[in-house]
Amino acid sequence: MSTVSKLPGRLRLEINELINKKCHCRVLELKILEIKGVMQTEANYRTGRLLVVFDEGVIDSRELVLKIREILDEMVECNDKEYKMRDAARNNPVRERVSNGVVHAVIDIAGHIFMPKPLNILLPIAVNAMRKNL
Repeated sequence: MSTVSKLPGRLRLEINELINKKCHCRVLELKILEIKGVMQTEANYRTGRLLVVFDEGVIDSRELVLKIREILDEMVECNDKEYKMRDAARNNPVRERVSNGVVHAVIDIAGHIFMPKPLNILLPIAVNAMRKNL
């Protein structure tokens, strides 16, 4: 672990242990946020760099680096494949299509029930055109 840059209230570290380990980065971010005085943290699994924004009145950079080292030493091996599977489930295009289909059906039904005859056909068309432009 080495310090890349240090500014008042801002610390950037390079941690080779994090390279290509998305799971480790997520766990590390959460653990660091538990440290009193830390306001923001961002770990990049591609570069192995960690950015920490903190309040110098609460914790100094040397103490913060020591705590981060302790967290890294205590970290248990986590399964990156598990996180890839979770990410794939979140970004599932089938799930997205089902959600869009449900929204489309609700708009159609509401348009037919609540709008007078000539407008009940135009409302779903107008809403879908607006959704495509967003």
